[in-house]
Amino acid sequence: MKNSGRMLVTGAGGFIGASLFERLRRYDPIGVVFHRSESTADPNLIEADLRDKNRVKEIFEHYRPGTVFHLAGFSSPRKNEESPQLARDSNLGATQNILSNLSDEAHIIFPSTDKVFDGAHPDPDEEAKVNPLWLYAKLKYQCEEVIKKKTDKFHIVRLPIVHSSGSVIGASRGSFIDKAIIDLRRGKEVTVFKNVQRCFVKLDELLDLFETFINDTNYGTYHVGSKLASYYDRLCDLCDELAIDGKDRIMPVDGKADPLVQNLNTEKFKN
Repeated sequence: MKNSGRMLVTGAGGFIGASLFERLRRYDPIGVVFHRSESTADPNLIEADLRDKNRVKEIFEHYRPGTVFHLAGFSSPRKNEESPQLARDSNLGATQNILSNLSDEAHIIFPSTDKVFDGAHPDPDEEAKVNPLWLYAKLKYQCEEVIKKKTDKFHIVRLPIVHSSGSVIGASRGSFIDKAIIDLRRGKEVTVFKNVQRCFVKLDELLDLFETFINDTNYGTYHVGSKLASYYDRLCDLCDELAIDGKDRIMPVDGKADPLVQNLNTEKFKN
């Protein structure tokens, strides 16, 4: 590893964070969760409210992390709009608390979102002008900016839709793709938007990428994702890939989303 500090994963109870924490076990990481189940006796999992400046300072002084995967946050766009102050405190406030305790030698990896764009640009790269339409994306972009001001040792990854291959945990965390795969495997019909187009990322591939970042010094902001596809086409492709005999039970419909189409230019990452 390029530094000797401990590895820290915030949001280790979430869909991506929990999977990343398990993937990184051999590095002996510390995972931060908001609430730890009484049945969880894992000594590497600690409970903390990252909005609490003193608690964050305590964690950083004790573990002195050299690599921080900052995945914690208030991730539901709808809930962000409904509780704006909680959203600010949980996203931007928590990030600022972490950065104020981050050492000059430490490296931070932060997942942002394709929602920083409004769909107007047909193929936005990392230099394209952002125009977040919703509070969640505005806060994510503000987090990007404060990270850049604090350090040059960062990987900011703007992510589109992240899903696994029918994970129950993914479904419980709001992944439409995972819910749909589960329903198709159970013989149910699913209704899918054919006019809403996005890029996508498989969870396992994202975990591979995050692990690669540990020793990578090509710092910067990156767009990551598949080629642009509708939800309908993505689900049909996954049926073929996962050998699910259920494409005839995928019902395409027109949906409402703002924007209807959001692409990401990933050439920088590929290069």
